[in-house]
Amino acid sequence: MDFRCDDFIIKVFTVILYINHIVVFYLKRCSVTEQSDFFPAGKNVTDAREGKTLIKHSASIQITNRISFLARRISNVLLAYARKMPAETVAYEILIVDLRREIEYNSKNIEHLKSAIKSLAGTVVEYNIFDKDRGNEWGVFALLSQVKIRDNKVIYWYPPDIRELLMSPNVYARLDLTVQNKFSSKHSIALWEYLTDALGAKRSEADILLAIADFRKLMSIDSREYIEFSDLSKRVIKPAVAEINAHSKISVTLDVRRKGRIPYALLFGVTRFTMEHGASEEQGVKKFESPKQDEKIELESKDYGRHDIRDILFKRLIQSFGIKPAMAEKILSEYSFDYVSDNLDVVERVVKKGTIRNVAGYTVGALKASNSHFGDCPVK
Repeated sequence: MDFRCDDFIIKVFTVILYINHIVVFYLKRCSVTEQSDFFPAGKNVTDAREGKTLIKHSASIQITNRISFLARRISNVLLAYARKMPAETVAYEILIVDLRREIEYNSKNIEHLKSAIKSLAGTVVEYNIFDKDRGNEWGVFALLSQVKIRDNKVIYWYPPDIRELLMSPNVYARLDLTVQNKFSSKHSIALWEYLTDALGAKRSEADILLAIADFRKLMSIDSREYIEFSDLSKRVIKPAVAEINAHSKISVTLDVRRKGRIPYALLFGVTRFTMEHGASEEQGVKKFESPKQDEKIELESKDYGRHDIRDILFKRLIQSFGIKPAMAEKILSEYSFDYVSDNLDVVERVVKKGTIRNVAGYTVGALKASNSHFGDCPVK
């Protein structure tokens, strides 16, 4: 009798284990399926969710920039939150207090914030304007098909035709949402997103040629605005490049291409800061440490030989500006010592104002600039 009872218990226990294995197997399959709908295939899900990184479809980066500076930042945060929700979600939600925190909105003018949110449903933009995504059909859509604000929450919907494409992009850029809050204009955000997307994830540097007509389209600047290129350059292009160099993890140089005297295209030299091209993130954002007075270089002095000057500049680049040794070597081999020293003096004055987040990036960008795009930096 006891033997039969023990045998029965063993059989029951075996069945329970078998059922448990089946349940675990299907739960894992469901989890993988949900994640593959949620994130691009083959990408690390944990990595995509860490920090404040937005995986944004290239077609939604290459849009006509018809929204305000505030609205574009809101749009990016809404998309980031939507991508964290289950794949079958249609109506997305975010607390207004969370939205305010994400975009660093400290104003008491809540009506202005609500107006910017609602404008996303009323603004129609053209997606994929440079046809980067050739595998899917895009067109003209509102950024949001519907949005409601109630109970201190924003409830929003994306146009059905593009919702799945936005949630599961086949071509995309990774954007650090903390960077967008450092900018002061919608042109800076739009150009930063475009150049980050064009650079891609696998390259550390690239030359990106953009026709001026396409630049105007990307910025939604009508041909009747800034008719003279000098005005467009002064009010839009140069300020955007300067902000990107000051606050992002890419460095941008600018060369205007001309046919005769007529400018027709912009050539952006874009560099992402890696261990080879500049400082690590920790070094790039560290507090600037000005060299001691006796370490500064007076290149006109007869007391210094060429080798001494090089050693002092090398030390200054690394210790005061956070440049990696390999990059410092490259700088000193490509530029004259006078040029490097003069630029470092100018960058030092700018950095001391406390507005530069990426000191190493800003420094390399200033040194690489062929024209004075960094305030009063001298040219090579």
